[in-house]
Amino acid sequence: MKNFIKISNMAAMLGISPNGLRKYEEYGIVSPSSSEDTGHRKYKMMDLPMLINVRRYRQFGYPLEEIVSMLNEEELSELRQKHFLYLEQKEEEIQQIRCKIKRMEEVIELIDEARFGIKTMRTCVRPAMWLLPVINEGKFLKSNQYKNISGYWISHIPSACISCILPKDIIKNPGTQDYKYMFSIFEEDALVWKLKMMNQVHQIPAEFCIKSYHIQNHEEETLHEAIKPLLNFVQENKLGPGGDIITRGVLFAKKLYREVWIPIHQSP
Repeated sequence: MKNFIKISNMAAMLGISPNGLRKYEEYGIVSPSSSEDTGHRKYKMMDLPMLINVRRYRQFGYPLEEIVSMLNEEELSELRQKHFLYLEQKEEEIQQIRCKIKRMEEVIELIDEARFGIKTMRTCVRPAMWLLPVINEGKFLKSNQYKNISGYWISHIPSACISCILPKDIIKNPGTQDYKYMFSIFEEDALVWKLKMMNQVHQIPAEFCIKSYHIQNHEEETLHEAIKPLLNFVQENKLGPGGDIITRGVLFAKKLYREVWIPIHQSP
């Protein structure tokens, strides 16, 4: 009997419950014997190294189905390939986590801007972005492909947001309502998630901009009115705009804050 281990002792050594060990039995990973006297499960001492290996694979995140496949794999080259592909997958997940952390840090910065930096103007490089129209010719886009893209962006990409593009001549024609509403993500995020460029998606490069935050105080206030101080600053200092204006609506504490980027010709 010295070469056998009770289920409670084996489970304790592996750091799992007896039910967890029974789960391994269901997948055919291990086959215990039963004591003729008590009917309790008992395991061979030589099962321990294999079960430790199973626990190591579980720490790596492998599902039990995949572990069974690897335990039955006789070719070392095939086993190595399975580990290599899984490692690549985990490295992608790490990149995505790092990206999410970066966006979380930006959210904290945005909150600080909303608290202390409203209407503060600064120069920066606006990130390259991918844009997906929300409305085309006055109608909401409803194609399945469009809904698939927007749904994936919003459920997976941490920078997904509603943006609005204003034509650069809005300074000369402030009454224009030629706004384009878009779903937007940063291109950096798109590359991390390995998204493919689709026909419906517009790509805009990074640009040197003046950036500011403004509150859109009520629904009746137009977007132009909300960002008018920044537009006036750009016009008075003859900085441009050097391209179309992009804003992102960010909702904090039941108020809509506008993050505004205006491309400029030169640093003020």
